[in-house]
Amino acid sequence: DEIIRFEIDEHELLEQIEAGNKDISIKEDRLYRLNEVVNHYSLQNNLKLVNKTVKVLVEGYSSKEGELFGYTETNKLVNFKGNDDLIGKIIDVKIVDAKSFSLDGEIIE
Repeated sequence: DEIIRFEIDEHELLEQIEAGNKDISIKEDRLYRLNEVVNHYSLQNNLKLVNKTVKVLVEGYSSKEGELFGYTETNKLVNFKGNDDLIGKIIDVKIVDAKSFSLDGEIIE
């Protein structure tokens, strides 16, 4: 049996590591710019729902204290104040504010 041995030039290894780090910073920059575009268009789309009434399936307690959350028929997250007896029901909610990835609303009674 033979043992294969190879040597790595330290300077070459450092150059490869630096090149890899540059690649990572380029990737991070591209991801950041992509996320900015996605956030912009998501917000623009959600803003179209402000002052509209949508049907929401109430799923549970929101991470916002004292609020519930649910999803619209188009699977958009909506946070609103309400009682826990609404969980599991479909209710009408007026959208009052939009963010990139969620909506805030008020129950229509």
